[in-house]
Amino acid sequence: MTMDYASSIPAHFNESFARDVLNYRSRERDKMIARNLSTIRNVGPTVQKDTITFYEKTGGNDTIAAKITAKGDVPEQVGMKGNELTHSMYQISVGFMINGRDLTLDPAIQRRKIEIATAEIRRREDYIWINGDTETGLTGLVTASANNPNGKVVAYGSSSSSPNVDSKGNWAGTDTFVDIYTDVLEACDRIGEDFEPKFLCGTRATIAPIRKMDDLRNRYADQILDLFGAASTADFIRTSKYFPAGYAFVVAQDMEFMEFVISEDLVVDTSFPKEPGDNYRVELREWVNPVEFHSNEGVAEIYTL
Repeated sequence: MTMDYASSIPAHFNESFARDVLNYRSRERDKMIARNLSTIRNVGPTVQKDTITFYEKTGGNDTIAAKITAKGDVPEQVGMKGNELTHSMYQISVGFMINGRDLTLDPAIQRRKIEIATAEIRRREDYIWINGDTETGLTGLVTASANNPNGKVVAYGSSSSSPNVDSKGNWAGTDTFVDIYTDVLEACDRIGEDFEPKFLCGTRATIAPIRKMDDLRNRYADQILDLFGAASTADFIRTSKYFPAGYAFVVAQDMEFMEFVISEDLVVDTSFPKEPGDNYRVELREWVNPVEFHSNEGVAEIYTL
């Protein structure tokens, strides 16, 4: 006998879809640029706006107020002032339709749709993390690198002035000189003192030349391992098609640089009523802020063309 799901998709479909989301994210975890390169912080579903308080000591945070004092002497007093910055949570969502006829089948038949929808959420996270979002005014890694007060590595022959420095040549090798190690070293030196370089990022085509050999037949990739405290290129190289072509980025991973903040992680919603055509809506959504930047000194860019 044909079952009638006139109100909404049955509960066992929702349970199956939720498992599919978790399984897919587990399998694809290594491909998640935004979540893997960020410090993740969960704030709970009651948080609509995440407020961060920054403190600065009197005389600046680089001064040290504590001193060696004689017995009975009054210690140095520390003055502090706070500055609050608020970050909103944003909903990232996508949906698809299931026809009523398919509700008599095993929900596993719809697994591919769930996987595609989950991948779309991941892609949007990564795109915002790298490039920001113009509609909401969110800024991404590219904007942070452009605003790094310590400068950047600009095009070969630009005659740049401090804090910027010219690259040693096109990474593709079309200029007279090329020294990828020095370019990456210069970018690492422009990461703030409070952070450590951890990743080298860009499109696959942009990053590929680091595997070339120098005049002594040494791979650039092997030479720069120590700059990232890495044992192999798999430890520090991350690529995505959403990075701007021709730019490589040295990135730190530190909660004082940038956080991926989660209010509600990805959920599946099948509670919608039947729509015309005997169709039922399925939505995947989350409430997050993938780009809570607290400093611009955790990323430095290299122009490689």
